[in-house]
Amino acid sequence: MLRKTLQLVAQLQTNDLSAAAWTLTDRFGFKAEAGYCDVRRLPEATDTLRLRRLDQVIEINQTDTFTPLGHGAFDHLALKARNVDAIGMALRAKWVRLDPDVTPDGPIDLPMFWSKGVRIAFVLGPEDARIEYCQHLSDSTKDVTHMINPGGHDHFGVRCRDLDETTAFYASFGFAPEADLSVGTSEGEIMVRFVKRGNYLLEIASTPATRVPGAAFAEHPLWSRIIVECDDEPRIETGPNGEVVEVRHVSPDTAFHFTPEGLQ
Repeated sequence: MLRKTLQLVAQLQTNDLSAAAWTLTDRFGFKAEAGYCDVRRLPEATDTLRLRRLDQVIEINQTDTFTPLGHGAFDHLALKARNVDAIGMALRAKWVRLDPDVTPDGPIDLPMFWSKGVRIAFVLGPEDARIEYCQHLSDSTKDVTHMINPGGHDHFGVRCRDLDETTAFYASFGFAPEADLSVGTSEGEIMVRFVKRGNYLLEIASTPATRVPGAAFAEHPLWSRIIVECDDEPRIETGPNGEVVEVRHVSPDTAFHFTPEGLQ
């Protein structure tokens, strides 16, 4: 039986699968989807592991131990936050580092996003993969229960050279434009377009750095692939910025599915 509901999976490459899985489990609240295994003592032949945080799944892939990994067109994974400042303090207590290239001094406000703006912080996950925590300031903050606990999927950040070309590529996978905005910086304008399929968002951004002639992304990216699990015809395609998108049929098998209450 095929999965009837859409699921967006972020694929992460790592040179040390077990260490990456433990970082995501211990510091970021993910759990092994296939069961309650000890991710620090995986069978030697394990080269892929799926972790889940509510509606966000990460598929970790083991690469060659000596492969240098960097930031690709898939720039970051963003998780929902009720209180990004509280989450930031909790993560720093576990020795999680802020991303020095995005929010080196801690959370910042971006008032131009959505109706009342967002408050965000970027931190570094396994092998310095970027993870963003995103608090929508339009959300009610009266309920302070679990304020330090991250939620599930907020968006997947894509960096591109040309916004329209990249939008057309993702449209072929069923993602439709949701909102456009721009952010002014000292280096120039960042043009952002959100595209959506189901409950999943991609934040496509054309930045001054990515628009420089000859701009290149990492040959071996940390966030290496978006996997769209649905009933569409399976396929794998490479986008205009070198990103890989896969449509995959996945059977439920015996995978564990965690409720919100089970992850609080």
